[in-house]
Amino acid sequence: MQTFPLILIVSTLAASALGVMGIAWCRCDRVPSLARWGRRLFLGVLGLLGSAGGLIALQPHRGVLVLGLAVGLLVIAMLWEGRPATAMRW
Repeated sequence: MQTFPLILIVSTLAASALGVMGIAWCRCDRVPSLARWGRRLFLGVLGLLGSAGGLIALQPHRGVLVLGLAVGLLVIAMLWEGRPATAMRW
């Protein structure tokens, strides 16, 4: 495997882990400053992944698929309505 696609995949996974941490911080209701920092971290990671996708869009690499899936899943996870299971009524 070439070096560039491997670096791209590893950096995408690391940035996704940071994005998930930002989402977890954003869901913190008890500490408002932590929630603000979580939103900032999430937006920074999303911008980083988006700019990386824009830079490599013209080059055919396998890591682009992983990058696109990571961005999509992070956005879905951030927008997902977090309700407890007991509050949902059928």
